[in-house]
Amino acid sequence: MANQIPLSTATGAAGGYLVQPEYADMLTARIARENALFQLADTRRVNTNQVIWPVYLGRPTASVVGEAAAKPVTGAEFGQLTANLKKFVSQVRYTEEVLELARQDPRLLIGPDQVAAINDLAEYNGIGTHVGPANTTATYTTTFDAALGNTTQSVEYVQANQDALATAVSSAMATLESKGYVNNLGILAGYRVRQALRDARLTTGAPLYSDSFSADTPGLYGLRWSFSTNVNRTDAGTYDPITTAGLIGGAGSPGKVVAIVGDFSNVKAIVNLQMRFKWLDQATVGGINLAETNQYIAQYESRIGMQVYDLNNAFVKIVNAA
Repeated sequence: MANQIPLSTATGAAGGYLVQPEYADMLTARIARENALFQLADTRRVNTNQVIWPVYLGRPTASVVGEAAAKPVTGAEFGQLTANLKKFVSQVRYTEEVLELARQDPRLLIGPDQVAAINDLAEYNGIGTHVGPANTTATYTTTFDAALGNTTQSVEYVQANQDALATAVSSAMATLESKGYVNNLGILAGYRVRQALRDARLTTGAPLYSDSFSADTPGLYGLRWSFSTNVNRTDAGTYDPITTAGLIGGAGSPGKVVAIVGDFSNVKAIVNLQMRFKWLDQATVGGINLAETNQYIAQYESRIGMQVYDLNNAFVKIVNAA
């Protein structure tokens, strides 16, 4: 049984044991490498639980002034962007008999899988969560300081058109260009966008698809691509942004997201290099007394954070809401 649970930062001491630095380094590197969102983001690995950046706010103006005259305010200033790391934990429970009968100690296999569960949950929160098909909240929630899904900019994906994807991506890029975001653009797409790319055609009938749609090699329009099962996902397991138009939840909820285009250098993803492991055999968890039932729980804890600068100008959602 595996549970992925985001814990409040108000929780007290983490407890448990620090994972060996070499092993922790391998696991935290996996989070940075395999998280579809963090692949595109400015991802850093640190030893603190909060990171602060200086950021450039507004746009400067220029004026002509007389000699010895007062200089007007320029319209731009420096501010701060703060990312607070949140605690994530994954637990796996198994019986003493499993240990006794196993040819190989299953504890050796747990760490990478639990880190993968933490990683998936972090990606889900970075995009934004929306609970259940009846949820009518107009925004996404997240345990992080920001969620990409809450950008106020969006363009429509018209599924009936053979060049719908190319047109929507181009329109999103034009929106970003009008806000001054021209270079270093990327696209975080739903996993079913791969099929749409294979099937998509330009108005001339030529295929859009190439094998270069990845985070490492620029694909359509020079964008860096990354694909995620968490785009448009709800806690109810709904993620079908291509074949079905509509809303992610009930009336008034966000439109289904096909992809998010933007300057992903504005996404600041933080992974704490330290990771904790706890081995439980005496606790009562979920109403089950581990000692009485000869069961164990392996628990991994990690701290991850994410913040976004200029969310409502630097990112555009492609939605299938019609």
